[in-house]
Amino acid sequence: MRQAGTGPWVCRRRLAVIEMPSRLLRAIAGADAAPLIPLRLIELATPTLEVRIYPFDVTLSGRRADVVRARAAIADRLGVTAAYLTTGAEAQAVEDRLEALADRLHAARGEGAPAEVLPPAAHAAAAAELHELETAIATLEVSYEDWEVLRRVSLQLERQV
Repeated sequence: MRQAGTGPWVCRRRLAVIEMPSRLLRAIAGADAAPLIPLRLIELATPTLEVRIYPFDVTLSGRRADVVRARAAIADRLGVTAAYLTTGAEAQAVEDRLEALADRLHAARGEGAPAEVLPPAAHAAAAAELHELETAIATLEVSYEDWEVLRRVSLQLERQV
């Protein structure tokens, strides 16, 4: 995402009024949950792009071309994050399987190999497993948001197979 804006990135603190709900939630949540709730909300900015980072969301504003590139960079990397992108247990189980397939694809390619280089045997096995996962996703009884995430990740993997 570094290329999306021009100039150096600056990290700024958000207005205190915007941080108040997080502070209140930390106070109510207690000691077990408090470390999971940020005290400070931040904004990363260049002269042409602002990225506001909230506990469960990100907003982008700025020049249209920079926002489009930043949004694409974020979406492209969502499938490789270490955090769950889904909320339900069934969806997370499928998400684990998708991540395991992505790891196997990466290992089969070898370090530094282009995404399109995949040995034939690994390609066949990955294609079969991906088909099985896509069938599972199609019949999974989860929220639309979870289904949409799983479908997007499976499409990203399909591009690699």
